[in-house]
Amino acid sequence: MRYLDVPDDDAVDVYELSISKIQVPHTKDRFAKATVQLCEDSDRYLRAVAAGGLAAEPDFTLTDVTQEEMSRHYKNRFARKESPGRRVYDQIKIRARGMCPLCGPRTVGTLDHYWPKSPHTSLAVHPANLVPCCWECNNRKADFQPSDRAGELLHPYFDNLGNDLWLECEIIDVSGSPAFLFAPTRPASWSDETFWRVCHHFEFFDLGELYASQAANEFESIRHELAEVLTEDDAAGVRKHLERATRSRTNSEPNGWQAAMYRAMAASTKFHAGPFTK
Repeated sequence: MRYLDVPDDDAVDVYELSISKIQVPHTKDRFAKATVQLCEDSDRYLRAVAAGGLAAEPDFTLTDVTQEEMSRHYKNRFARKESPGRRVYDQIKIRARGMCPLCGPRTVGTLDHYWPKSPHTSLAVHPANLVPCCWECNNRKADFQPSDRAGELLHPYFDNLGNDLWLECEIIDVSGSPAFLFAPTRPASWSDETFWRVCHHFEFFDLGELYASQAANEFESIRHELAEVLTEDDAAGVRKHLERATRSRTNSEPNGWQAAMYRAMAASTKFHAGPFTK
């Protein structure tokens, strides 16, 4: 759940680049004819998504190009290696710096259509509709399209949640092998709609389970380190050690699962006493 800058590539320029190598004249003419409508739909999409009204918009469907044709076009002339549009495809992917903005910890492997390319053929190669993501998030999301604003998943380019702390971690069991439970919490500055959408996004991608698994692995990797600190410098030393680690992780990503996990460990007096000793 990370915010990314909107790609600065012009949608029409990208579309024209993608159709530049079409060899069949009448096919290229139809795709070229669609440019006018695509330009209009691009403006409509950007206005709607920025204003939070995307779910209320009519479909972004091209008249002159079928859904099947556009699906093949995206695959063969945009996403395929050495295709005309692949340079743009790769540039969008690297904006995420390797980490999926939809879930956080998993590695980017593809691009997802925020608004599905079928039936929204105008948006199939629109840079602001293409989001770098991991394969698991891409497969889970598939062709999902909500019927209202509350059901819209977070858009990495247009939903900037700021630095308010909203991800909370609770340590469930501190006897031997603690479990970590993650859930969204509502900052005072948030509207009902923002909180609903964050909760929906969190549940849709099953992030609680993902973060719990990541946290369990993280705990096992630091268990011995914390035990050494406890032996050398008692529970107060463990607390100080965790507070330093918390500041570092919160500064890097305030609402990452690691920051939330370390905040919970640093705040738990019971945890400082040593659930990490075996």
